[in-house]
Amino acid sequence: MRAVSSPTDTGTALRWREAEMSNLLALVRVAFEQGHDEIAWRLPATLFGYFTVAKPWAAWIGMHRVGPAAASLLGDLEGTAEMHNNLAVALGLTNRPDLAIEHLRHALATNTTRGAD
Repeated sequence: MRAVSSPTDTGTALRWREAEMSNLLALVRVAFEQGHDEIAWRLPATLFGYFTVAKPWAAWIGMHRVGPAAASLLGDLEGTAEMHNNLAVALGLTNRPDLAIEHLRHALATNTTRGAD
């Protein structure tokens, strides 16, 4: 395994993240397949702010398609709702309103179940 140095500035960090996005997507998928559900939903949640700025659609949507199932398997209703909501944002921004609405309904139902306002 090669040593990885820490980025020295924001631009370098963002370029690294962009270059490694396909690996991060693969990591989320493998984590889910191997039962590491916490990683499979928390990594996409952590990257959501970046996704809204950089808009790497395939990674955003791909990770957030896995996220709701992973959070649900853990019984994490807040995480499940968050994943559905985040996926709905990406789907809406990529002109897929029917799918976005479907995920918003899942988020609302999940939040209603958990008693969220």
